[in-house]
Amino acid sequence: MNTSMKPTRFLGWGTAATLLLAVSADHARATGHSQAVNQLAVVASAQEPANRNERDHDDECGHDRQWFPAWGARGPLSTTITTKTTFNEAVPDLSGATVRIMAHLTAGGSQVRVRFSQRFSSVPLVVDSAHVAIRQTGSGIVAATDRALLFGGATSLLVPAGGDVWSDPVRLQTHAGEDLAISFFVSGSFAPTTYGGRGTTKTSYHQAGNHVSDPSLPGASTTLNVFGAYEVQVLSRGPLATLVALGDSITEGAVSTLDANGDWPDLLATRMPRLPDGTAVSVINAGIGSGRFIASNGAGLCGLSRLNDLLALPQVRWVTLLMGVNDISYEFATASLL
Repeated sequence: MNTSMKPTRFLGWGTAATLLLAVSADHARATGHSQAVNQLAVVASAQEPANRNERDHDDECGHDRQWFPAWGARGPLSTTITTKTTFNEAVPDLSGATVRIMAHLTAGGSQVRVRFSQRFSSVPLVVDSAHVAIRQTGSGIVAATDRALLFGGATSLLVPAGGDVWSDPVRLQTHAGEDLAISFFVSGSFAPTTYGGRGTTKTSYHQAGNHVSDPSLPGASTTLNVFGAYEVQVLSRGPLATLVALGDSITEGAVSTLDANGDWPDLLATRMPRLPDGTAVSVINAGIGSGRFIASNGAGLCGLSRLNDLLALPQVRWVTLLMGVNDISYEFATASLL
């Protein structure tokens, strides 16, 4: 692992400082941040997959193909958010319904896999069937791209309470800037207790019955939250690099135009698809509205507690930090704490 470290520098000021962190265990040890050492050590295993499923060989081109994060759902969060400002959208009852989530990809590849999660829920989730496809417009998909997801070869899956389940890889050519429609059907009870907030930036759809492969959902209800599915990875040939944007509502995209992919991490991904040396860059938005950095878990886990998961994403090279204002506004955090 390369332990060289350029001096950390401030990129700008808003309600809190934006900080670019280059990953380096030696830097953490030298500055006495023992907790950071443990967190940063995760990156070594994240960048060197431990088994064949994490790294595949492209015989035709002679290049390694690696799993690369392409989208994350800013969570999952608890539906009970302890702030002075409440989130007003009611949590829908999704029992016996199809949910269609639109994941805006910041990386592309030849295969796709999806992570379903009940990590912060006390109840399991049974998914009867799930599909992915390239979004066309609205709730519509490009029918020729529709693919069924399997889970250990089965069409259904049980996501245990407190757990995560990855789908099997499915062949589907994707490109950065496209929306991937993730559709799944739950025939039984599904009253979500966790969700991935999106800062009112992206519409999800739900409709009674099994419609996972329908070209569109014309009678569907809509929500501005994400349920059930929380991460997409794509299989891509290197070199690859991931930038994680850790922040609050400013990063999440609050008050940006609905369905326009106007949050700053998505705009950065559009402007910086590759480095000058040809390295493909994926920008993962890890902003959570009302999120605190250290003072409390009032809107999902605080930023510091989320670092381990974020640093464990494949190919992480940078983390940007834009947090702190909610620690001050909601928790009256002092300068010494921050």
